[in-house]
Amino acid sequence: MQKLSLALIAALAVAGCSSAPKLTSKGHRLNEIVNDHFEASLKLDPLFATSIGDHRYDNMLTIQIGEKERAQSAALTDDSLQKIRTLGCDALNEQDTLTCNTFISDLEAIQELEKDDLSYLMPFNQFDSFFSNFAELASGASYVTFDNETDYNNFLARLAIVPAYIDTMIDNMKIGMKKQ
Repeated sequence: MQKLSLALIAALAVAGCSSAPKLTSKGHRLNEIVNDHFEASLKLDPLFATSIGDHRYDNMLTIQIGEKERAQSAALTDDSLQKIRTLGCDALNEQDTLTCNTFISDLEAIQELEKDDLSYLMPFNQFDSFFSNFAELASGASYVTFDNETDYNNFLARLAIVPAYIDTMIDNMKIGMKKQ
């Protein structure tokens, strides 16, 4: 799952402040790479987008444990890391250097996690599961709201994807049992 670290989000927030140093063209390119990655991450994880107040994808639910979705996530990480390494963190102002180094560190950590991650083969446990998390969302007591008809229609669109999500969980668990 693509998520930016709190350190990177804080660095981006500081970079956006009016008191931040003026950006060079390399600084602009850095911001483009980070922003493009973030935007693509939101599309890959629409529940995360909703949780941070971005409602563009409120009618979407991705099956993040699916093979296609995991491949898309890995490809995004690889692509963004390649772009940022090509850009390099040298010749940037202090804030941009911090953002660049933090972004690289985050992407490398995500790459390592994705490389060895087998949690999709056991997609739930007694502490955390899609079922309990989705039920909490359906309650309206979380970051998903039911203030108007659009909210309900968006949730119904997400709900329509749940059977495919459950089928993917079952398929992944069968694969996991064979690996044992």
